Amino acid sequence: MRDLSILKKCGVVLLSSLLILLPLGCTTQEKAEYQVPETMTLIDSEVVAQNDKYCMRWDSEQNCILLEDLQSGHIWSTLPYDYYLEGETNASLSSPLFINYYDPEYGTVDGAKAYSACIRDDLMSIEKIQGGLRLWFYFQDVEITVPLDFKLREDSVEASVDASLIEESGLTRLVSVTVAPYFCSTQNSAEKDRYLFLPVGSGALMYTQDEIQGISRLFSAELYGTDAARRQLEISKTEEAMRLPVFGVVEGDQGLCAIIEKGSASALIEGEAGNYRNGHSAVYATFNLRGYDEAEVKQLTIGNAVYGYAQIYAEEYNAEQVFSVGYYPLTGAEASYAGMASVYRTYLKKSGILADTSVQQSYRVNLLGGATIKKTMLGFPSTGFVAATTFEQAQTILKDLQEALTAKPEVMLEGFGQTGVDVGQIGGGFAFASALGSAAKQKQLEAYCKEQGIPLYTDFDVVQFSGSGNGFSVSFDTAKTANRQAAYWRPDLLNLPAKNSSVAKIGLLKRSLLPDAVSKLNKFAKDRISGISLSTLGDIAYSDYNTYLYYAKGSMAEQVQELLTTIREEGHPLTVRGGNAYAAMLASSVFDVPLNNGGYDLLDESVPFYQMVFRGHTALYSEPINLTAEWRETLLAALSVGVSPTFMLCNSCDETLINQSKADFYGSVYGNNRDRIVETVDETAAFYDSIQGAELVQYTTLQSGVTQSKFSNGVTVTVNNTDGTVIIGDRSIEARSFVTGDIVVEEGGEPGESEKE
Repeated sequence: MRDLSILKKCGVVLLSSLLILLPLGCTTQEKAEYQVPETMTLIDSEVVAQNDKYCMRWDSEQNCILLEDLQSGHIWSTLPYDYYLEGETNASLSSPLFINYYDPEYGTVDGAKAYSACIRDDLMSIEKIQGGLRLWFYFQDVEITVPLDFKLREDSVEASVDASLIEESGLTRLVSVTVAPYFCSTQNSAEKDRYLFLPVGSGALMYTQDEIQGISRLFSAELYGTDAARRQLEISKTEEAMRLPVFGVVEGDQGLCAIIEKGSASALIEGEAGNYRNGHSAVYATFNLRGYDEAEVKQLTIGNAVYGYAQIYAEEYNAEQVFSVGYYPLTGAEASYAGMASVYRTYLKKSGILADTSVQQSYRVNLLGGATIKKTMLGFPSTGFVAATTFEQAQTILKDLQEALTAKPEVMLEGFGQTGVDVGQIGGGFAFASALGSAAKQKQLEAYCKEQGIPLYTDFDVVQFSGSGNGFSVSFDTAKTANRQAAYWRPDLLNLPAKNSSVAKIGLLKRSLLPDAVSKLNKFAKDRISGISLSTLGDIAYSDYNTYLYYAKGSMAEQVQELLTTIREEGHPLTVRGGNAYAAMLASSVFDVPLNNGGYDLLDESVPFYQMVFRGHTALYSEPINLTAEWRETLLAALSVGVSPTFMLCNSCDETLINQSKADFYGSVYGNNRDRIVETVDETAAFYDSIQGAELVQYTTLQSGVTQSKFSNGVTVTVNNTDGTVIIGDRSIEARSFVTGDIVVEEGGEPGESEKE
């Protein structure tokens, strides 16, 4: 089993009932006043909206929305359709909406379901709107009103909640809203053609069998990762984030793909597989209105002091936001996670942001500039900068690789700011460390890369800072947590990566100041830097309770996209780490691309959904394979899904860097890695050239550790990532190797180990 911090995120461990609600003292917003109408407006069963593809109906007997695919005849429903046909009701299945609310009298967060709290007691009202219906749910016992809209569109149904219409009396406070929890659902089954899809890491499947009576598997995680501004008692270093706002369900030749279209940064995606109580598995979106901090609180008992776990909730929420999910039916061959990737890719293309094609190099080189170390001088502690790769040495390394290889790399300079790889001033002080060479040497490196056709990026951190400067104060310009504390990370206490351990605390920049930071970056980069890397900004989502627009991670996607657009408009290509969807779609490349689902016990299978969405449109690069425990295995895992390998390199490694746990430098010395890099790129470059600009359209697990991938230009690669030789079709594939070209595979392998295109 995973450690405690993982289990908490997966909803396995129950939190203490001790919770606290604190005021924010921020700008007052206009909010709807709570009131329950004397009579409820209802409608009879009828067709609400229809087009050439779909018919959306309201059923007044079961109080549910029915969506019929007019071509296949399949029906999706807010009440699982098989259960609908039985004509029965269930508190969960019959609820189009769940809520969680804070009860100040008891200091707890509790839940309520629309059926048992509203529908059953005639506390639901229905209003016709353009293209659909608005359902009003009056949770009278807790004095909260929530509207839920359903609208039929050309290719989908949209379910949405307008926060400006939410009503509270003050008796309780709404914490979160779960939208249409059983729209994406299916009956439990042992068949592998029924599964839930969740976008954890590269992508994950949860099969729907209920193997253990009395146990259901619940996975729950915040989209774009845990709120980085939240005070946490523990931080897991093994967490794989959900990077794409997509989820769905497949049942045989039918599927439903859900895209969180508005309010994604405030969302959680939750999947429950094998629910033994109601016989169904479901995946759905929950939207947080109010954020919280974690705290350990002392409780006095007779003769003892007991420390309990507490959540400290914000009092206010952003009433201007809208939360929405689009549900896109899939049928036939498209009813698969690959079909969902195609739907989401098309959705991004229609937005006009995702590039038509990208140039992906056969490999990537991240060059480490230096780091800040602690030292003692005359008995007094101080810090100093240690150079690992100067600008001139970086050019020498690239020249050597160019002489040895015909393939050209993509290159990033990391840790070339004033404090190196360690967090310092915003943007590394918007200056290069003097120990790394003169401005002339930096320009020579830029000129060399441009002449050789090598994409070159320089990395800047405009989010984290530990020192004041350039108009940003670490004491006054940090984001605020839900209980109005400065959003600081403390590496020594939280066991954060070693490269951040030279400072006592790291602040997150106030989100209203992010545009100022990007403006200063654009000014510094003008006529000096070609490509810009924003490793942190593309990989982080956080709240800021200085401004109500940014409560509960609100508007993170929209804000980052605006910032990245201003950089692109200045003529700088962009690269980002990890690649949350809103950043990846604007970036020329993404590095540290997730290659699996993180290995969570609750998830059944890893799938390359992320690669299916972006491959061919955004260049994709792996984590540094020379720093992994198994170089070859990581290389093959990346190659199997069209992701190019990355190498972390430096010219030299001072022993002080090793002594102070800067392990990345030790494993990155160019001289120790050169020959193997040349060997690796020589072996794989032709394959990467063959799939240039191609999408990953099919991925099949032939047997454990053996996969076959097909790309949109017809190229096929079969990878044997095991310790033994395997026979596939008429081909013998040696251990830890790959072959390209078509291999005829007989039908009838292990159930569920192949995925439809």
